[in-house]
Amino acid sequence: MIRQLHYTSASANGGPSGFRFVSLSPGLDPAVPAQVRPLAVYQPPPGLPARPDEEQLALFPPTLSHTLLHDGSAALCNITYIGRDHTGRYGNFYAHTVQLPPGDPALGGRLPIETWRSPFWARAWDGNATPAEQDRIAPGEAITLERAAAFAERHTDRVAPFLADLHSVLHGPDGGQVVLVEPDVDAAALWIAVACYSLPDAEAHRLTFTTYAHDPTALPHHIVAVASTLGLDHPAARGRRLLIHDTSRPPRDQATVDDEWAGVAALLWAGGRSELFARASRSRADIGITAAHEEGPDSLVDHSGWLSAFALAYGLPAGAAGIRAAARWARAHGADTPRRFRLRLAEAVADHAADTPPLLLLDLCRTLAPEGPGEVRDQLLAACVTLLPGPLDGTDAEQAFVTALIGAESIGADDSGDGEELLTAEAVERLDDFLVETAADRCARAAESAPLPTLLRLLRIVDRLDPGGELTRIGVRPAPIVDAMLIAQAPEDIAAFIRTTRYDGIRRGVLDVLERMLVNAERAEVLGCLRGPAGQHFAAMDIARHPALAAVVDELCQPKSSDGESLEAVQRFKRLSLRLMSTASLDAATSCALALRTVWGTRLLDVREAGAVLYELLDHPELFESVLPLSVRTVVEAPASDERWSAAVRMLEEHRDRLGPNDAFALRLSSAVSAATLSAATRDDAPWLALIELMRQPEPIPQVLRREATGALVERLLDAERLARIGSCDDRILRGLVGRGDVETLIAYRSRATDVLPAMLRERPDVLAWHFRRWNDSQGAQPGSLWEGLRGRLLDEVLRPAARTLSRSARREVLEHLRWSGDDGPDWVRAWELWQTSLGGGRVRRIITGPSKRGEGAADG
Repeated sequence: MIRQLHYTSASANGGPSGFRFVSLSPGLDPAVPAQVRPLAVYQPPPGLPARPDEEQLALFPPTLSHTLLHDGSAALCNITYIGRDHTGRYGNFYAHTVQLPPGDPALGGRLPIETWRSPFWARAWDGNATPAEQDRIAPGEAITLERAAAFAERHTDRVAPFLADLHSVLHGPDGGQVVLVEPDVDAAALWIAVACYSLPDAEAHRLTFTTYAHDPTALPHHIVAVASTLGLDHPAARGRRLLIHDTSRPPRDQATVDDEWAGVAALLWAGGRSELFARASRSRADIGITAAHEEGPDSLVDHSGWLSAFALAYGLPAGAAGIRAAARWARAHGADTPRRFRLRLAEAVADHAADTPPLLLLDLCRTLAPEGPGEVRDQLLAACVTLLPGPLDGTDAEQAFVTALIGAESIGADDSGDGEELLTAEAVERLDDFLVETAADRCARAAESAPLPTLLRLLRIVDRLDPGGELTRIGVRPAPIVDAMLIAQAPEDIAAFIRTTRYDGIRRGVLDVLERMLVNAERAEVLGCLRGPAGQHFAAMDIARHPALAAVVDELCQPKSSDGESLEAVQRFKRLSLRLMSTASLDAATSCALALRTVWGTRLLDVREAGAVLYELLDHPELFESVLPLSVRTVVEAPASDERWSAAVRMLEEHRDRLGPNDAFALRLSSAVSAATLSAATRDDAPWLALIELMRQPEPIPQVLRREATGALVERLLDAERLARIGSCDDRILRGLVGRGDVETLIAYRSRATDVLPAMLRERPDVLAWHFRRWNDSQGAQPGSLWEGLRGRLLDEVLRPAARTLSRSARREVLEHLRWSGDDGPDWVRAWELWQTSLGGGRVRRIITGPSKRGEGAADG
């Protein structure tokens, strides 16, 4: 039986009314309603009637969503807007959800999107707390393969970009959502259907979507349809990766879509061959292709190849991209297919040889006919021969060339000699011109643009068949090879080739590039690449002429101690720095920078490591001075609570004369922040005043110290415990804070005051009186300064609301505190009375700034 959940706003007998689950199937996991509840939301599109009548309710789009739950099951939820609830209030909707475990037969083999506008979905509560038992969800008539095909043919220019973005969301590293801006909810459902039919069956059942939502950022779906672009520039939306397809705007140029699966699927939709999607899914099982090929990170690449292979094998057009995809699929899985299917596919690929890369054809010679030369291989060999340029005009020579390339492609990095018997001296001589003019030229082009496996295969072929060549003859530049290695998932493959190639020019060129990148810190990926298996290949090479590379590789290949508390890394850093200075002739700064990146990567040293590095380098003045700025930065960014912080500061203080002006100032400021923070529990304000005075200096303040000092000063001024104890703060701290005129500091003060003061101001008349005086005081700021406007907002937004809640006795206490503000100065009592009656800031300001005599008072404590 289908497990159902019904949710709406309804009355309850003796229980709470409002939105709730009114009907639940027995046996539901208690965690399921909690996961379904956030999905059961509905906000109408803008512009629809707020109080719709029965006819107008049809204008409100229904919503169908498909969501994966934590236990691996899926929630299929249909929401209908029904207007008023049992109390007559508008805004009610009815959410009918079913839980579908993996492989649940309730859909009858249909896709979740095919339940769009199904009669199965309830649109009103029948009053029963338990839903009627049902075992099948009838499909709707609005979504079928034929309807999706007709829709896709009308929007052929949008299909490929839409599917390419979906591929990126499903399998790309950044995830995200495809947001479909489509005011017609039925069109939105058809777009989702096009996506589902294009996917492998298993993946289509895992695709999550919603046909309409007001806020896509609140939902976890792969595809979210919205009625308009309103809200897509909201901060919550800007923090997510949203791939927006607005059907009211011109589509993206299909020529910019670089996605094989999207291209093949779009071609089938545009050609009116949508039935291939269904036939291919059925035939996959018929010819013995396992489901494993449908899963994993390359499932859509594999699926595009299968779709193209299926189309070709049955005489249907697939286009140049489809033929290449089919050939790649056949190379990977062709041996698993029946011979009859392989024959038909080989015939189709051979017929379209001009659209298939020659090396791919060569691979198919082995894949589609593993039992040896035969009719399949002959067909593909004939296709290869038609593509060969140059002086080759004999069948034997052509066959020798193809066979040689097939054999050479299998030669590994160990140069074991496999395939050497395939080539005779005569064959090599006859093929020499072709190798130089054609194969080498392909290597040069591949180094710029070809995928990594193609580049390696071409280089190995030329390396094997023309070992006497040089780098200039091949025309391959080393920089693209290094670039390919740094971005490759398995860089050790290229490193192995560089190690074993007979082309010394290629090897030297690559080593030169790596040496330059290390010394100049051009690419951070270099060290990451050398840390892995690729580094072992370089360690086995003769790289003495590249001293920086040799030193780094030797260090990275040394066994590391497992003792996490040891300072072995510091010794490694010192050893490597000294070696780089002596053997690579690098200056101290460059040596230290490279050694730091090698030993610690991008991580900033902790204070213990920084102190140990300084101690170890005391006998090496040049290196010592090179690491001083880094040590200062470590101390500045480390918490002063670290037990080793003080020791590191003391060592730096001993060598203050060797610090640059900015580093020396940063060290002084860091110590001042620490001293002020440590005095927070006392009434001593001297460290805080010293900190403010230091911050007034013209030297640049590191951002991390600026934030730390600002936060500490604001906390000191608004320390609730201190204010509760003595009712005030040293005026000089606030005056110093205002005197800096720093926007960030003053805004932080206002924000903190708004958070912590209101409750205390209502309870402590003395604290309220103190802040009334201080916020009405210019604190030495110039007219028109930021403090002038800020204190007015503090008085209006923080102090005034608290003052309005004071009892009569509390107001008398405020007046007493204001009277005891001192003999000389403003008449604070009169200022308070005017401010209370809201007679305007001008008269209050004149009282405060003008002379006044009062009868009695004492110095403000």
